[in-house]
Amino acid sequence: MKKHKSYGFTVVELIVVIVVIAVLTSITAIAYRSTQADSRDKKRIADAMILKSAIDEYYADNGAYPRLTTCEYNSGAECVSGQVWTLLQGQGYLERIPMPDLATTHHTVGVNRAPGGKAYYLYASNNSTNYQVYVPLESGDCKFGKNIIASYWSSVKTCDF
Repeated sequence: MKKHKSYGFTVVELIVVIVVIAVLTSITAIAYRSTQADSRDKKRIADAMILKSAIDEYYADNGAYPRLTTCEYNSGAECVSGQVWTLLQGQGYLERIPMPDLATTHHTVGVNRAPGGKAYYLYASNNSTNYQVYVPLESGDCKFGKNIIASYWSSVKTCDF
C-alpha cells in the first residue's frame, strides 16, 4: 500500500487558526477603544485646565469669581449655555471656548446642552468666593473648583488634577 503525502491543512487546524485570529482581533479592538476613550478624557482634562486657568486669572484681576445673572438655571447659579466662558473669552482670558464631545461621554448630570445642540462645561457659582466646573469624562465625571458648593453635583467626585 502506498502512502500519500498530505500537503494541506485539516479542517480542525483551520478552525483553530480562525479562532486564534478572532481572539487576537477582539483583544486588539477592546484595547483600541480603551485607548480612544483615554485620549478623549485627556483632551477634556486639558480643556478643564484651560478653563481653571482662565477663572483663576479672572479672580486675580477682579477679586471675585465670574458670576452672571444671565446664567440662571434652576437655582440661579449654574451656567449651562456657556455665558461665563463667553464672558471670559470676551475679556481675553480664553482664546477659544472648549466644548466636550458629549456623543462619547458618560453623564451623571446630563443636561449640559445649550440651544443649538452645543455642549459646554457646566459652571456654578453662588457668590464671588466660590465656583465649580463639571467635567464629563468617560471614565467617570468629576468636578473642580474653589470652596466647592456641596449641593451642586453632590454625587460627582472631585477631580484629582
